[in-house]
Amino acid sequence: MGFAGVAIIVGIGDNGLRLTAGDGLLFFAMLGMTASMMFTPVLAKKMSLRIMNLNSVGIGMLMMAPIAGSEAYAGRWIASNQSMPWILLILLAFITAVSGIWWTKGVAEAGPGTAAIFMNLPPFISLMAGHWIIGDPIRHVQLWGGALVLLGVFASTGLPLLKPDLSKTTDQ
Repeated sequence: MGFAGVAIIVGIGDNGLRLTAGDGLLFFAMLGMTASMMFTPVLAKKMSLRIMNLNSVGIGMLMMAPIAGSEAYAGRWIASNQSMPWILLILLAFITAVSGIWWTKGVAEAGPGTAAIFMNLPPFISLMAGHWIIGDPIRHVQLWGGALVLLGVFASTGLPLLKPDLSKTTDQ
């Protein structure tokens, strides 16, 4: 249900079904995140979450350095002299760091299967935030997609709302 809801939210626009290169990149990024989730519980048994996050950030920065260098060499490194872009970049860095720490801790405690279920939520949250913050329109079909996402997450996590209470039944 969650995947169907995400596909509806992301893939259906004004002119029907649409897929872009960005959709493909996001799909492959999610595959990468899913693969990394498989290693998190194993690593969490061998090192603290803080050390795990610090190491992954450091290695990630080393891997990004050649890409940033090529952007600078090509003349696409544009630093703004206005304060607002820098404030937003610092805020984005803070949000990314904190959510990364929470995500790692959540994967380590709940496991990759449960974490994968929650990967369905960002398109729904983005749909709502995009509407409230920047005024993107929400179509009826996207609301149906969002409802499927939420139902899929609730059903997959086994929240009490959808679980029967078996403690009240007796076999006597």
